[in-house]
Amino acid sequence: MALPDIVDVLGPRPYPFKKSVMEYLEELREREVDVAEEDKEDVNVDEDSGMSTDEEQDSETNTSTDKSEEI
Repeated sequence: MALPDIVDVLGPRPYPFKKSVMEYLEELREREVDVAEEDKEDVNVDEDSGMSTDEEQDSETNTSTDKSEEI
């Protein structure tokens, strides 16, 4: 749970936040949206490659395991 979510759950405050705090919360919300969009793009790229993220991680794990066995 991120700070903006906590502020939303707590509800309206008896006194408004300072402008700098409101700007910071807005920036955090924008970052969250940007990250969500990047994740969607990553999923689309993974689907295009034909491998799921789990399969990619498994192949990376197997590769690193194989290298350690060779030594």
